[in-house]
Amino acid sequence: MKAIIAVTFSALIIIFWIWAVSDILRTRFKDSVMKPLWVLIVLVFPFFGALVYFWVKRHLVMYETREFDPDEEF
Repeated sequence: MKAIIAVTFSALIIIFWIWAVSDILRTRFKDSVMKPLWVLIVLVFPFFGALVYFWVKRHLVMYETREFDPDEEF
């Protein structure tokens, strides 16, 4: 029983870590240095780095929408 709980808990931590790394790689940050810095933090401190990232993410991200005009010429 303890092994099942340990495996389940470990799998959840790994999924949380993968989710954090993929979110970091897809996110547009206000400062260009933040993306590699957060990847490094999450790689060195997998669970706590991801936890802190999701906690402070709203202050670091650009939420401006990109406008798309299909009629615009390059």
